[in-house]
Amino acid sequence: MDKGATVHELLRRAEQRLAAARYLLNEGFCEDPVNRAYHSMFFAATALLLTRGITVRTHRGLIATFGSEFIRTGVIDPEFGRAFRIAEELREEVDYSISRILSAEEVLVVIDDAEQFLEVIKERYGDRSLPLSGKSRVLARRMQPSPRYARPGLPR
Repeated sequence: MDKGATVHELLRRAEQRLAAARYLLNEGFCEDPVNRAYHSMFFAATALLLTRGITVRTHRGLIATFGSEFIRTGVIDPEFGRAFRIAEELREEVDYSISRILSAEEVLVVIDDAEQFLEVIKERYGDRSLPLSGKSRVLARRMQPSPRYARPGLPR
């Protein structure tokens, strides 16, 4: 598969994971949607790095490289880097610890951030051929994430 096709497939998977996160939350699950939302961000960030010919092997490496290539350089707003790190931390907590229980509101913040994250990356890449659907389209119009992490109970 050539680089363009691989990037497109990664973005398709990001969109699919985001839809799964919404579905799982709507069905009453509060841990699994975080995993899916994080993986939406993971695939989107992987796609954007690949447009520069960069591949990474680990989740932490992806977040660090994404930060150095796009956040620190001002290409993407730092709030998206923060949202990506928080989603990864929450994913690890809910996947590997039984002591962390999230509310639906906390999960919705992660999903909303993943939607905005994906939309920003698709705009940077220039691939809007995978349209966000339903509520996602409305949320994606907001390019600057709101300062939601100041809410009680959410990680900083």
